Amino acid sequence: MKRIAINGFGRIGRLFTRAFFENKDLYPDMEIVLINAAGSSGAMTPYDVYYALMYDSNYGNFNRSFSFKPNVAILGYDENHIIVFGKEIKIIGENDVLKLPWKEYDIDIIVDCSGESVRRKEAEKHLVAGAKKVVVSAPFKKTEEAKEIPHIVMGVNQGIYNPEVHNIISNASCTTNALAPMLLPLEEKYGINKGLMTTIHAFTGDQRLVDAKHKDLRRSRRAGGNIIKTSTGAAGTIHLIIPSLRSKIKKIDGICFRVDTPAGSVIYLTVELKSNPAVEELVVVYKEYMENRLRGFMAIAEDPIVSLDTIGMPFSVLIDKDIQCVEDDVAGKKLYGVTGYYDNEYGYALRLVDLVAYIVVNMPASVLKLIKTPPVYDPFRQLEEN
Repeated sequence: MKRIAINGFGRIGRLFTRAFFENKDLYPDMEIVLINAAGSSGAMTPYDVYYALMYDSNYGNFNRSFSFKPNVAILGYDENHIIVFGKEIKIIGENDVLKLPWKEYDIDIIVDCSGESVRRKEAEKHLVAGAKKVVVSAPFKKTEEAKEIPHIVMGVNQGIYNPEVHNIISNASCTTNALAPMLLPLEEKYGINKGLMTTIHAFTGDQRLVDAKHKDLRRSRRAGGNIIKTSTGAAGTIHLIIPSLRSKIKKIDGICFRVDTPAGSVIYLTVELKSNPAVEELVVVYKEYMENRLRGFMAIAEDPIVSLDTIGMPFSVLIDKDIQCVEDDVAGKKLYGVTGYYDNEYGYALRLVDLVAYIVVNMPASVLKLIKTPPVYDPFRQLEEN
């Protein structure tokens, strides 16, 4: 049984915990034993952590997920712990990473959701404190560090993970986790000449409720009632996930618009391919990947959905089957427009759990060699069974 600790209990830390327990039967080889709920505004108490996990404005009450288990004490707390299904999870509030008790608690993997470990020297502090592996729920800021540290999108490039070498791993960003499965079938089947992506993204905690200071002046404006243009790291890191997109001339670029919605985001991808397949053929290719390599990570929306329909969705991305296409009557090249919906909170948290589970089954002490073809973690496989 591998022992997991969480550092940071904001949106992703909470939803990682929720996603883990909602799908606990899929992850028998790992357990959460400690949460460090420190923060700039003060440490959270066990009751604070309990409350944050129990009540969620986007995803409803924690108990609602377990209504099929009557007369079971699902979630509680005491002076030093939260208690989930009778299992105690220690709650601490330590801001100094080097003082975190990873060695004392024999922590195998620390899941860093603090937003503070996106530089190598900060992430390495967890290893110094005694953790064996560090999984960061964000891409690394510096280009050279991002090249050295594996950025993994489950279903796409998890095979690059080497348990003997990689002790710090990034789960990339929520948008990258959605973009990569959109690009992979197109790149592998046809080749991509170039593309632009626009993400219409739900507001995040980094934005301001009212106009206030921020290093990004656009993000200093209130999140509500606004459409705010900002950068996205997804376009800049996608070549780390799909190396064939690396080029002297940037093949993929993009921008983000933050909008006034709490969760559920959309990517609109515009691409020129090396060949000119029919739109109907693209839909068939996406379905092939959905049923095989990207099973559990990508799906096709047959109905006319909107972004709120994706809240709580288990997939990394949901492709809209209505793909646009225009053709240059001189050069004969086609330009395709593909829409992909994604849950930027819970959907991303599920992939974070999947990545940790993948590392667990590939820990050096648990296998003789790296499993190149991973098991498929399909949290909602019961939908298919029903």
